[in-house]
Amino acid sequence: MRISDNSRITVDSVESVGPVRAIHGVNLGPLVDNGVNTNDHSKYFSEIAFPTVRLHDVPFSFRQSVDVPCIFPLFHLDPHDPRNYDFRRTDVYIRSIVECGCGIVYRLGVQIERAELNFDTDPPADVDKWIEVCANIIRHYNYGWANGFEYGIKYWEIWNEPDNGPGQWNGTFEEFTAFYIKVTSQLKALFPELMIGGPALNGGMLHSARQKLDEFLPHVRKAGAPLDFLSWHAYPADGDGNAGDQVRAVAGDGGDASAPREPDRGLAAFMAAARDVRKALDDYGFTATESHLNEWNLAPLKWGFQSPEAAAAYVAEKRGPINSSLITACLTALQDMPVDMSNFYTAARRSYGIFDDWGRPFKPFYAFRAFKKVLDDTPIRCSVSGAAAETGGTVLAAKSAAGDVIQLLLANAPGRHPGQPWQPRICLRELPAVPVAVQSLVLDAEHDLAEEAAPAMSADGEVVLPMGPHTVRLLRIDFGERESP
Repeated sequence: MRISDNSRITVDSVESVGPVRAIHGVNLGPLVDNGVNTNDHSKYFSEIAFPTVRLHDVPFSFRQSVDVPCIFPLFHLDPHDPRNYDFRRTDVYIRSIVECGCGIVYRLGVQIERAELNFDTDPPADVDKWIEVCANIIRHYNYGWANGFEYGIKYWEIWNEPDNGPGQWNGTFEEFTAFYIKVTSQLKALFPELMIGGPALNGGMLHSARQKLDEFLPHVRKAGAPLDFLSWHAYPADGDGNAGDQVRAVAGDGGDASAPREPDRGLAAFMAAARDVRKALDDYGFTATESHLNEWNLAPLKWGFQSPEAAAAYVAEKRGPINSSLITACLTALQDMPVDMSNFYTAARRSYGIFDDWGRPFKPFYAFRAFKKVLDDTPIRCSVSGAAAETGGTVLAAKSAAGDVIQLLLANAPGRHPGQPWQPRICLRELPAVPVAVQSLVLDAEHDLAEEAAPAMSADGEVVLPMGPHTVRLLRIDFGERESP
């Protein structure tokens, strides 16, 4: 289906396909204290109720917290002595997340380093000692050790992107695999009730989902090491014919709008990667292992950081309607992807975040707000036919438990035919009654999920919804009393 087609989409209000999945997790919590800005986004976190907040790269956003070297800074000291730990800032940070009603995925390891010198990404010199430090971090937040807490944090992730060079793991991938096996085996023996996994394989999973898995999974299986969840990352490209080419133009390659896009990038590849990861897990016997897509966002295009102008154009895309429409499309696609958890990267890290330096939401925030409205008011998914997510045109249809409200969340997102309008004809079948109210909210370059004139609906339940490029629309239909059968 071409995104520019006046496509016909059928929504069956009777046939349910399961619940709307609360799979809209993020990275980083509500507090920001990065040496430049201090903000508290708690009211927004409480509103969206992100199901999980993954703690990776936290020191970029909230200094001296979460990472192992931040909590246990002097590695030569005794790991059994609580006085050698500094939990103070991490306590504040985690408390803020818990108070917003969000779950936590605690990444044990270090943040990414982009300098020529790597300070914390070397493999730990004493792995057994590092494991003991991590065990005491778990004890502090789950079992009250060292004046700690009983938060019951379920998910504990070992490291981040060890396949992404010395800025993440300054050793070989083979060395990391041995490290992972030892760490997880010992931690699982101490805390069998927890979900312990990793290793957060990098965004290259979008290109070749099997390569690193084929190196990692057989060794983990042979060793009998825990892999309660496998985490991986994917950054779908924008595929846009305007701003994306602007980035290419300022980077110096001319920005040829007719140039073909990389075939393995975009929403279709995003979905294919999830299937590849699940298949790899099953092929190697990890059928009970959860699949966690715990970093995703608009891709850093391969030309996107070759100049300050290119970087600025890319960041502008991430903060605007291109990304808000992509996020909406991804949250819709994730409903049917073989993924158990997802975490957008990220809520509160400057160029990657969904808030500005003063705490005001960018457009991507409103994509999460629209999704949350669907989840709260209409938690039961309706059958949809005719939408093709790989083209960027997505529809999430859902109804209330009583069946008296139906909502449609549509996105004209970047896809194989980007930058084009879309005018789907929605056919609502088996309506429970005559609509008594119709509300239309729009998210685009000019509107932040603002109400607009509701479209006309025919007597037989058809409605045409004009969708400009990179537009999100949330249509709510309230019905009167259910008609008698």
